[in-house]
Amino acid sequence: MQIIKRKKNTVSKKILKMAFVPFILWGMFITFNAQSALGQTYVEPVSLYRVRWGGGVYGGSVVLTADYSQANALGRLDGAEVRVVGMVFNRQMPNTIPLYRLSKPLAGRDSPERYYTTSKTKVDDLVNNHGWASEGILAYVSRGLDGGTKPLYHLSKSGAQFYTTDSSEAAKYKEMGYRDEGLAAQILEHPFSWTADNWMFVHSYPESSEPRPESYSLICRRGKAASFGKDGVFFKFVKGSRKAGADLASGECAWPDRKMSVDEPDILLAPLTNLFSPSRTHRDEEYWTFKVYNDGRGRMIVTGAEPGRPPVEDSVEIKRDVKVPRTAAPEIRRVDPIRPPKP
Repeated sequence: MQIIKRKKNTVSKKILKMAFVPFILWGMFITFNAQSALGQTYVEPVSLYRVRWGGGVYGGSVVLTADYSQANALGRLDGAEVRVVGMVFNRQMPNTIPLYRLSKPLAGRDSPERYYTTSKTKVDDLVNNHGWASEGILAYVSRGLDGGTKPLYHLSKSGAQFYTTDSSEAAKYKEMGYRDEGLAAQILEHPFSWTADNWMFVHSYPESSEPRPESYSLICRRGKAASFGKDGVFFKFVKGSRKAGADLASGECAWPDRKMSVDEPDILLAPLTNLFSPSRTHRDEEYWTFKVYNDGRGRMIVTGAEPGRPPVEDSVEIKRDVKVPRTAAPEIRRVDPIRPPKP
């Protein structure tokens, strides 16, 4: 009787633990959406955990999460396996796209099946036509435009979804009858920090296919640190009281042909949703020329940037720094005439 009772208690505990899975995942979703990165001067990627349980060596339910506490909680379930598969961002960064998560109950499973994709079109199709429910954005992953990334493989079988960054593991699942669904995403291999100053003063020319208002040159001198805001990288500057010249103070910006007016914004904003082409040189350039337009909401939106500044013709600095090089007069020597030999 004791053995039977002990088995019943074990089964009861397992059922109780599995019953908490939806609550853990719901808490994970709420926690992620409550995170904020306002005012940070740097952003670091976070680990992407894969939690798998059930199904023995192969198969079972798979959950991806970028929250360590949630991965740790799910890892305490019976038979759970937790591993870090790569690095992701918990906020929008340049050259990154959202990784969406969806859920759907699956017969014979204790928790809903999860589906991960970077395609918004795929999300809409699964929600509208195939009974999946959207759980929003899990994290932001690389567009795969730069090095340092690896693929997140997606495989499926009878409604079950499996994800891995290990090509040999993906091959084994294919042998088990799983179908190759292609790549779910490109994720980072290694952790590193991205500073706001790097994106404001080292990267240039944000690209966008959307039409934008005409942009104008604004000359700035570095001095204050840039920060990550909810809409991108912003740099709060001192408005120049005269047109740009040799006397720009640290952290000051001005138009090349006139002073800034009282009602013009004093914030530069470089949207992070754009693609940025990295500038490998001039990392310590003191002066920058930004192409900007006034969005009417108290911000100058950056559409392009390059180190240095255009010459200001009547500035004291031009008169001081532009020097006419002196050319040494050629040395002239007298050459004696050649006389023919005497006969």
